[in-house]
Amino acid sequence: MITTIIANADTAMLKTVTAFQHDLSTIRTGRATIAVLDGILVDYYGTPTPINQVATIAVLDAHMLTVTPWEASIIPEIEKTIFGSNRGLSPSVSGNLIRVPVPALTQERRKEMVKQVKLFAEDARIAVRKVRRDGNSTIKESKVSEDDIASGQKKMQDLTDKHIASIDTICSKKETDLLQI
Repeated sequence: MITTIIANADTAMLKTVTAFQHDLSTIRTGRATIAVLDGILVDYYGTPTPINQVATIAVLDAHMLTVTPWEASIIPEIEKTIFGSNRGLSPSVSGNLIRVPVPALTQERRKEMVKQVKLFAEDARIAVRKVRRDGNSTIKESKVSEDDIASGQKKMQDLTDKHIASIDTICSKKETDLLQI
């Protein structure tokens, strides 16, 4: 019973860490990657749609992305959405192609991004702790001995510590990448 609760909590915590890693992939480190445009939603016939579902995104070189919309009618909407995404990108239209230069990061922008990374990390830590709290309450509600409850809660805390350490490691690595010139 308690083993199942802990296994479910481990799975949920692992999903939180994976989601955290995905969130960090959207923060650019000075190199052009298609992940920079992840999470940008374009108004496509009244429906917010991810940009990669209405266009082909490619890396032209280390400092340039290209976005080729499947319909020419949505080019202005894509351009406006990328510009307004608060990612420091200034797209320009060239025929049926949108060029998105990825500028070098200033020290000020790097510090802003580090703050954003820390916010993502804190959100992930909170989510892991919530899983721990839910798991501990489920363990307390189970009909087992006090020793088994205490043992289960200790295992849950060890699991929580492991995943929070993983989040901290990923966070510090991303901070190092961002602050590196």
